[in-house]
Amino acid sequence: MTEILRRAAQQSYFWLWLLGLLLVVIIVVAQTHLWFLTQPFEFAWQVILGSLLLITILFQYVLLFVRHNKMTQQIKPQLAYHRWAGCIATLLFALHAARMGHAWTMILSIIFILTAITGMFHKEVMRYQTRGAYLIWLAVHLILAAALVPLIGLHVWVALSYQGAG
Repeated sequence: MTEILRRAAQQSYFWLWLLGLLLVVIIVVAQTHLWFLTQPFEFAWQVILGSLLLITILFQYVLLFVRHNKMTQQIKPQLAYHRWAGCIATLLFALHAARMGHAWTMILSIIFILTAITGMFHKEVMRYQTRGAYLIWLAVHLILAAALVPLIGLHVWVALSYQGAG
């Protein structure tokens, strides 16, 4: 286990990821906003941070496009961008999230956190012994990421609907 943590800590983006994950845990457990996310600018900050988070998450799908189209010369740089963007998304999620939420927003938070955690344990960190183990990790990461899409869409729709009604 210490070898895995050592390899994870050697990744250039690890500390940004860890900071984001720790902020998520602190903010979600405390169910609080950061000091600059207070009224009267709370909704504006939530929209700005949520928009940046959405753009960052959508960028993550560039790697899927590159792999699907077998653009092998672009996979290595795209993996680096994908990993950095995942860490930035984790930090943005920490700044955007105010609490764990209820029902589907709790599921959205949990899936986001699990996606971030599985993303950090990619094959350079875990060094999977078999191709099957790697493919299981990849499938779990992709399924979690795919599950985020409809939940994010629902979250945006509900959040903007309630704001318009209020």
